[in-house]
Amino acid sequence: MASLEERGYVTVERDTSDGRRSLVTLTPAGEAYARAVRDVARALNHDVARQIDEGALAVTLEVLTTLAAIYDIEA
Repeated sequence: MASLEERGYVTVERDTSDGRRSLVTLTPAGEAYARAVRDVARALNHDVARQIDEGALAVTLEVLTTLAAIYDIEA
C-alpha cells in the first residue's frame, strides 16, 4: 500500500471511528492508471482470444485457478 501512496495512486487516512482501520481512496492519478491497466489487459485478452481457442482457454483458467487456490493466491 505504501508504494501506491508514494506514487500518488491512493491516499490513506486513519478511520476516525476506529483507529485500527485505514481508509484508502483512489486518487485521480490512480483512476487513470487503473484505466490504462484495464485497457492493456483488454488488448491482451483480445489478442490471446484470437490465437487460442475457447476450450483451451477455459482449461487454462481452470488450472490456474486451482494452482492459485493451492498456493493461496488471490486473483
